[in-house]
Amino acid sequence: MPRPRTLLLAFAFAVSPVLAQAQPGRAADAVAEQHVLEIHDGQMSLDGRPLPAQNLPEGLDLHGIEMTYTFVGPVSPVLEIDGVVYVLEGEHFKRLSETDRAGVQPYFFPEMPEAESQAAPAPAEASEEAYLRQVSERDRALYDRIQREVELENETHRLAARIRSTSDSDTRARLLESLRNKLGEAFELKQAIRAEEIAQAEAQIGELRRLLDERAARKSSIIERRIEELTGER
Repeated sequence: MPRPRTLLLAFAFAVSPVLAQAQPGRAADAVAEQHVLEIHDGQMSLDGRPLPAQNLPEGLDLHGIEMTYTFVGPVSPVLEIDGVVYVLEGEHFKRLSETDRAGVQPYFFPEMPEAESQAAPAPAEASEEAYLRQVSERDRALYDRIQREVELENETHRLAARIRSTSDSDTRARLLESLRNKLGEAFELKQAIRAEEIAQAEAQIGELRRLLDERAARKSSIIERRIEELTGER
């Protein structure tokens, strides 16, 4: 009987919806060439080609894991296997802690039942769900405000439906006033949420700039390491 394994998936280094909206040009780039990462019978394959052992971390055991992961555009798939985070860079599968992106937090999809593992959610839905999951873990107050925003949106739709269905002028006026108040509350809440998300996105950008500067300072060592990886000489 296969031993139990844990597996989480992510689009590497996904950012919050606010940061994504600030880069509209990236949307077109994402609709690009499709790739498939698979794990089957203890072997990892990319686009149907088995990855050689030297392209995998030493000692990585993939037995007991069955997975198909389709991705498009300039993303680096991230997998958390048995509590260790790995990232695919080109055709090399590495521990995230051993790459230049160590310390950058990817957004993981929630775990799915095995029967659903072949039918991953749409990228936009999964990204939003993963974002909310991580917000709930790191900033409960912000998560509660986002949940309240969703509740208010639903309430405004219900009020609008009642307004459309009534012909009584007094009832209509009362419902319109209630709708106006709900929309005012929703507006203020949305402003507060967006301001907090922007502040967090700015902090993330600052961290990414710091990592970029560190990478620039290690240019020579990075180039030498890539030469070793590409030539197989270590």
